[in-house]
Amino acid sequence: MASLAVPKAPARTRRNLGGGVGPVGLGIASLWLSLIVLLPLAAVFTKSLEAGPAEFWDAITAPAARYALLLTTAISAVVASVAKKCASQFPKPKSLFTIDDLGGWDKVMTDFFDPENGSVAKIEEAAGVSTAS
Repeated sequence: MASLAVPKAPARTRRNLGGGVGPVGLGIASLWLSLIVLLPLAAVFTKSLEAGPAEFWDAITAPAARYALLLTTAISAVVASVAKKCASQFPKPKSLFTIDDLGGWDKVMTDFFDPENGSVAKIEEAAGVSTAS
């Protein structure tokens, strides 16, 4: 009796949608974006309804608001297009550094931002800018 060979299904690959950060990193990034974007938007929306829904509708349908939304959308589309087109000119770094690699916050604040001896103060003094408080 002849046996039939059943081909093995190809291994499924997992798509990483988080840019290499994994599910935990993606969750943290989503939470952070929620805090810095969605909460202020919710506050603005809530505050805008205090005068009533009719006033809110009048405000968001006003010509200035429509043009602002149109301009924002158009600029966002242009920026996204340029970023996609130029992405190859800016390769991803092999590794990123943190403030700890520079010696920590205390060292950075002293070395760079000390008003008398920091490198930023020296650059400003060379440019003729006073760094005196």
